[in-house]
Amino acid sequence: MKIFSLITILFIAISFTQCKSSKIITKAIAAKDTTNAVVIKTSSDSILLANTTLQNLHSKYIDFKTFSAKIKLDIEDGKGKKPDLLANVRMIKDSAIWISISATFLNLEVFRVLITKDSVILLNKQEK
Repeated sequence: MKIFSLITILFIAISFTQCKSSKIITKAIAAKDTTNAVVIKTSSDSILLANTTLQNLHSKYIDFKTFSAKIKLDIEDGKGKKPDLLANVRMIKDSAIWISISATFLNLEVFRVLITKDSVILLNKQEK
């Protein structure tokens, strides 16, 4: 009987410590007025900084015709496997993007993708 009363007192003590009263919101959220105009003062220093930044950006512009890159892909499927994939990306400016995805194990090609302005062609090499 002593153990039963001890467990009952312990259960009641835990019940009272777990319950908290909810807080009452005392502030009302005021509506924001969007009709006010914000005036931003600009100085000649900020305009000069913006102009020099634009000049630096234009001076470092690369006018490319073609682009080629190899990309290692980290992909995790739903089964927890992480296959090692390598993507070869080739681009011709304003024309086409060619992507070839291959598995690094035995160098098997998995997908080929050709993206043009009006179409996307996907070739699945695994399912022929």
